[in-house]
Amino acid sequence: MNKKIFSIVTSVVVLLAVLLSPMSATAKRPDMEDMIIKQGIKIEDKSLCYVGSKVGLGFGFLHSNKVSDIKVTSSNESVCKAELFQYPNGDHLIDVSYLRCGKATIYVSFKHKGKTYKSRARIKVVNYTNPFKSFKIGKKEYRSIFDTNNVRVSGKYADGYAVEKGKQAVRFKLKKGYSFIQGNYQTKNMKTPKYSDKKFNLSKMDYLHLICKDKQGYKTTIIWVNRKPVFNNHIK
Repeated sequence: MNKKIFSIVTSVVVLLAVLLSPMSATAKRPDMEDMIIKQGIKIEDKSLCYVGSKVGLGFGFLHSNKVSDIKVTSSNESVCKAELFQYPNGDHLIDVSYLRCGKATIYVSFKHKGKTYKSRARIKVVNYTNPFKSFKIGKKEYRSIFDTNNVRVSGKYADGYAVEKGKQAVRFKLKKGYSFIQGNYQTKNMKTPKYSDKKFNLSKMDYLHLICKDKQGYKTTIIWVNRKPVFNNHIK
């Protein structure tokens, strides 16, 4: 069966990632809008993305009515094409298509309160391959749910589907060339406890997000989906 490829809009994911960025408990919290404006598209810098996928990225600055003159370019459109899309209500997205293996940089410039802001995101595009040597839930081996024919890929995300319940430990080993950065569970009530290899109540969990990087530091997020997928394109 051919690789499953789908297109999704990741506005909430990108915005939440900005809002949930760690800050010192004692530091003075900056103005949220200014923080989002200065962030631009930096959160996507050094992303490891997958050939054939397309995403709509809804960065926080795109939703400010004080932003104007938005320009988006790609340094190599044969690898990664980036275009600005505008909704009828005036909101914007950056549509990104990952076309073939290679590297590209997405550049964005815009004006906010009369000041020009610029940011970039370096992108590496590859064909997806399973990054795991093993992926065990309890005593069961689930590595195959991340095989090429079983995953869904979208930009820098790839997810595999299997349902497990009860208190069990999730343990994995990555192939040579990948290293683990951090992970979080996502529970049914939207809490995001940090991943560990200790037992966790999987009955309360919908997703496990594992952020990994390659030898060059390009980051991808591999997701275990512990529920029936919204898009019915997984191998059952």
